[in-house]
Amino acid sequence: MTRTRDGRTVGGLNVITHARVVGGLCVLVFVIGVVSLVAGTKGARLSDIQLGTDAQQVQQLVRDSAVRSAANRAIAIDYLFLAAYWAAFVALAALLGRRGGLWLIVAVLAAAAATATATLDIVENVRTTDVLAFYRPGEHLAQGQLAALRHVSLLKWGTAATTVTLLAGLFVQRDKIAVIALLLLAVAGVGFAGLDRHGLIQVYVRSVGVLTAIIGIMLLVWPGAVTRRL
Repeated sequence: MTRTRDGRTVGGLNVITHARVVGGLCVLVFVIGVVSLVAGTKGARLSDIQLGTDAQQVQQLVRDSAVRSAANRAIAIDYLFLAAYWAAFVALAALLGRRGGLWLIVAVLAAAAATATATLDIVENVRTTDVLAFYRPGEHLAQGQLAALRHVSLLKWGTAATTVTLLAGLFVQRDKIAVIALLLLAVAGVGFAGLDRHGLIQVYVRSVGVLTAIIGIMLLVWPGAVTRRL
């Protein structure tokens, strides 16, 4: 077992090393997100497909070969992306758990919410792939199938915002680092609002991406700024 600076040991990993591992994972999440954009997935129109309410409109959308191609690329990359964000968020939850007491319960809930989000993301990808298959003339996308996709997508965004809310607890400290907690809570609020006003979901995604990069760099370069009170 490896001791932390104050003599504590957790699973053989000291708190500074743990923080830097988390930082590396957070940076990886950001990099994969950037790669997704560079790979031409911006025109995938996934939100319009996954949160669509009119089967005929969505089917017309997926008949566009450019949209369909971009959507399939986005889904392929998303499997790697969701594995990375799941690992990063669970690692952040484990770091939060080092605070002990009631924070350990918050950490377990955060890890559970992150796992639920990744699981729902997989289901969403599978259902989206099924919807993308309805592009040939004579085929008709059922309203019920689209509703099922929309339902799982909304659940995913809800658990994602819940995860961000719970992970803000890591930065609830009597220091300047508390600003990160406030920003995470504000972004989570945008995510919850996006469940009703879907246009806000992209704002939420971009904001989480930026904050993930900031947190990652902070944990890699100045891990003590976060861990001094753990």
